[in-house]
Amino acid sequence: MKAGEYLNARVSRQGECAPSLLAQTGRGERRTIHPPAGPRLASWQERLAKETMSAKLGETVVISDLARACRLSMSYFVRAFTNTVGIAPYTWFIGQRIVLAQTLLAQSHSPLAEIALECGFVDQSHFTNTFVRRVGATPLQWRREAWGERSLPRRPCSK
Repeated sequence: MKAGEYLNARVSRQGECAPSLLAQTGRGERRTIHPPAGPRLASWQERLAKETMSAKLGETVVISDLARACRLSMSYFVRAFTNTVGIAPYTWFIGQRIVLAQTLLAQSHSPLAEIALECGFVDQSHFTNTFVRRVGATPLQWRREAWGERSLPRRPCSK
């Protein structure tokens, strides 16, 4: 028995879906085809998950609650969200917090600690560390860049 015949006989014994993993190339060779990308969220589930997370940027979001709202198990929800959006739900959520922080930094004179709390970070240090990892600059550096020629107001000195 040739190697190709052995492979065909073995694949046919493994079940009905296994033969679809092999494809014929133009030269009579066989190659494997990548399996399907995996579970994906329906459009209503993706919309619900993103809207729920966006509405709670300043709060704690529990992934199992999102999964339950989408009528999925937590592990299936995380896999399906990742396959649909391209990043994990928590990563997407933190990214949205950073976007909100950038908006607040560019449009307000609020102190960094206040912006950190408004965006759901535990404290300014946590906010700064996450911001630097995501954006590549500290919030203050980013704010100065965003304000450009407009000068940032200085805090009044108190004695």
